[in-house]
Amino acid sequence: MIREEFELPQTTFDNFRKRTGLILGPALFLLFLLLPISLLGMEARRLLAIFFWVVVWWITEPVPLSVTALLGAVLMVLLQVGSPKEVFSPFADPIIFLFMGSFFLAKGMSVHRLDLTIAELTTSSKKLRGNPFLLLIIFGFIIAIFSMWLSNSSAAAIFYPISLGLISNMSREEKRKYAPAILLIVAYSASLGGIGTPIGTPPNLIALTMLKKFTGVEISFFNWMLFAVPLFIIGYFFFIFAIKFTGNLPSKVIHLEKSSTLSFTPDQKLVLMVFLFTVFLWLLPGLLNLFPHSNFKIIKTSLNESVVALIGGLLLFLIPSREDRRKKLLSWKDASAIDWGTLILFGGGLSLGTMMFETKLAHYFGEKWLTVFGKPSLLFFTFLSIIFSVLLTEVVSNTAAANIIIPVIISVASASQISPVPPVVGATIGCSLAFMLPVSTPPNAIVYGSNLIPITEMIKKGILLDIIMILLTFLFVIFFLPFLKIN
Repeated sequence: MIREEFELPQTTFDNFRKRTGLILGPALFLLFLLLPISLLGMEARRLLAIFFWVVVWWITEPVPLSVTALLGAVLMVLLQVGSPKEVFSPFADPIIFLFMGSFFLAKGMSVHRLDLTIAELTTSSKKLRGNPFLLLIIFGFIIAIFSMWLSNSSAAAIFYPISLGLISNMSREEKRKYAPAILLIVAYSASLGGIGTPIGTPPNLIALTMLKKFTGVEISFFNWMLFAVPLFIIGYFFFIFAIKFTGNLPSKVIHLEKSSTLSFTPDQKLVLMVFLFTVFLWLLPGLLNLFPHSNFKIIKTSLNESVVALIGGLLLFLIPSREDRRKKLLSWKDASAIDWGTLILFGGGLSLGTMMFETKLAHYFGEKWLTVFGKPSLLFFTFLSIIFSVLLTEVVSNTAAANIIIPVIISVASASQISPVPPVVGATIGCSLAFMLPVSTPPNAIVYGSNLIPITEMIKKGILLDIIMILLTFLFVIFFLPFLKIN
């Protein structure tokens, strides 16, 4: 769903990057703090210095991303960029509770192993044994569906051993030829699926929140899915057929383990019902928008997405286990293990973005863009935003990339008097298109750890999927997005 909790492997370059960033961040902070920039007020000048420190540390990661987010907030208060209430209130933004409720749902599925049971049931069909191409299409698509609701790394980690099971039945020559493509389907499907829902990956919610907060534009859960689900499905099938035509997918029978006795436990059924009920409530306001009757207004306004997420999470705390009546479906001990760092990181990014607009620093960025590059067209700026976000997310966490790039895009669009929606949505999708390197995203690192994927193969296939998705994203943003009902 949200968290990329898999720890990426550390290389010599990573260690050098962290050591360099540890020094470069404070150095740039001091430089911009002392640099006389006459076009900015005192608060904006101080925030500019903080901005560069935070951005450098988000890129180089000498400390955890959430720690850097807190550092930025503390510096903003210490240097009187804003009051403590102004700086820390974004950490309690309603969208934080959407994250929290989503984490509870994902934890409930994990505790009861519902995710693993679904994975095993959907990949053990005897009917798929004789058609490996169809098997792999369905295999990757199921991973993408999982990633719409679970973290990308969780989806990849669940299906990674299953993919190794498929590969283990191949000869040495077949493994050399087919294993890289099969494993990359696991990694890339996990990343693509996160595009599909607002809770699928952090950049989606970051973008939706900043659009609403800084521009007044609101994209509902339902409308996001109307746009993003067709996008990732079309991109996925384009990629699958592209690697099929290059001869990288097997054409012989793949032997699957039988799972005829596998079925849902009573508690798994309850957790699944809670999850499906929550998804229904998330989609209901968008569905009711199709029927503009006044009687539906109270339902549409009451079913805020954050409230719905908490309803789902609270139900897990309240419903007794059918297997042990002394327990609930989710205990606080299990729930407290969710990724609080992501909540802090999101709050820190939103706080920094808020103060950029409050101090007019964002306006300054926009004016500087116009001075240097001139007023861009909407088409060019949208395409440039997508490209830049893709390049940035290959070397930076997708959450950090979104926190860095989206406020700047909004400020440039505002200064240029063009709609911020297409470039922001395009860049948001771009932040999930990390396919080229093992360190780009946890799913890539997970499958690369198999030692069955040459780095050159990941780069070639990653570039191929990047090109496909960049073009599709641009076309969808320009031609399909305007038809959605966006407030």
